[in-house]
Amino acid sequence: MRAPSPPDLPARRAHSSDSGAHAELDATDLTWAGEVDIAHAHLTEWVVLPATLDHVAGRGATLIDVAFDGLVCPNLDLRDASLRRVRIRGGRIGALDLQGARVADVILEDVRVDYLTVAGARLESVLLANSRIRSLDMPLATVEDTRIQGCEIGELDAREMRAKSLDLRGADIARIRNIQSLRGATVAPAQADAMAAAFADALGIRVEA
Repeated sequence: MRAPSPPDLPARRAHSSDSGAHAELDATDLTWAGEVDIAHAHLTEWVVLPATLDHVAGRGATLIDVAFDGLVCPNLDLRDASLRRVRIRGGRIGALDLQGARVADVILEDVRVDYLTVAGARLESVLLANSRIRSLDMPLATVEDTRIQGCEIGELDAREMRAKSLDLRGADIARIRNIQSLRGATVAPAQADAMAAAFADALGIRVEA
C-alpha cells in the first residue's frame, strides 16, 4: 500500500487574507475569517493558518500542495473538488463534505470531525490518523491505498463502496452499516470476531444458541 505524499510547500510564501471564488493563488499563507468562498478556485502551495470560521464553500475547487492547520469550522464543503497532496491537521470540523471529489495523497490527522462524507468520491493514497470521526459516510466511493489508523469512528456506512485496498486494522469502529460492502478491505482478527454476527446477518445466516 502506497503511503500518501505530504504537501510540497516552498519555504518562502506570501501572506494574505484575500481569496474568493475562481481565484488563483500560489505560495501563500492564508488567514481566513467568517464565511469563505473558494468555489472553483485553483489554489497551490498554500497554508491555511489556524482560524475559527463560519463556513467554507469550496465546491469544484482544485487544491494542490495545501495544508490546513488547526481549522475550526462547522462546514467545510469540498464537493466535486480535486485534492492532491493535501493535509488537514488539528482542529474541529462539523461536516467535511467530499462528495464526488477526487482525493489523492491526502492526510487527515489529529482532527475531530462530526460527519465526514466521501460519497461517490475517488480516494487514492489517503491516510486518516489519530482522529475522532462520529460518522464516516462512504457510499459509492472508490477506495484504493487508503488506511485508517488510531481513529475512533462512531459509525461507518460502506453502502456500495468499491475498495481495492482499504486498511481498517487501526480503526476502532462502533458500528458498521452495509457490512457486505467491505469487500476488498482488511481488518484485524479481533475486528473480524467482533463483526461475526453482522457478517452472518448480511449472508442471511441465523446464529442461535
